[in-house]
Amino acid sequence: MKQILYELNEKVAEFYHKQLYNYTVALDYLKLRNIDNNTTICLKIGYASDDNSLYSYLKEEGYTDDVILASGLCSKKEDDGFTDRYKNRIIFPIINEENKVIAFGGRVLDDSKPKYVNSPENIIYSKGRNLYGINIAKDYAQDGLILVEGYIDFVTMYQAGFKNVVALLGNATATAQAELIKKYTNKVILLLDSDMAGQCATERAIEKFKAYDIKYTNIKLEGAKDVDEFINKYGAKKIKETLKGWYI
Repeated sequence: MKQILYELNEKVAEFYHKQLYNYTVALDYLKLRNIDNNTTICLKIGYASDDNSLYSYLKEEGYTDDVILASGLCSKKEDDGFTDRYKNRIIFPIINEENKVIAFGGRVLDDSKPKYVNSPENIIYSKGRNLYGINIAKDYAQDGLILVEGYIDFVTMYQAGFKNVVALLGNATATAQAELIKKYTNKVILLLDSDMAGQCATERAIEKFKAYDIKYTNIKLEGAKDVDEFINKYGAKKIKETLKGWYI
């Protein structure tokens, strides 16, 4: 079943990525967030439309309802029909250190709630054992890793030229995530959000890093609530100047 789900997720990532280019509303949103096409392609960013097109696609690809349900990407309705988990959302594929697509995060295009919907945990995915972007960052971790809070923060940092960045898949650093970081480096820069939730996440992360003897630096960005806002307000050059001397 694991291999089947890996293959299914890979197809889903491609499906959502191709679908992105059919919807102006999604492309306009990425443009509004200053996410360019090269970044979109490299990170396989996609879009889930407001229908059940994914379920239809997976059935066309020959997947059974049991497998589709096991993936967590569709659910069964009271009338025995099926509905897609993600609708009207930008899709971020979550790829593990072995370069396998294991889950997805979906963000709304407006201010409606919930802002994010994430894949449920299953036999190939546990949010506490993974970090968004680890598939890229692991090859650039020799000088340390930069830890940010969300998908968009990661995307903005990546686009600014930072490849040694990972993002939490929740608001707390789990023991297994600290172990994953330790596997590739013993130095971390914390760039979590400046709000109360972000500061609580910072404190919990520091506790884990101390337990695993990971050296850390906590940087508070002035004049912005998160990394994404900071870079969009002050530019990539400013974030590089801010981090200069803390790594490399």
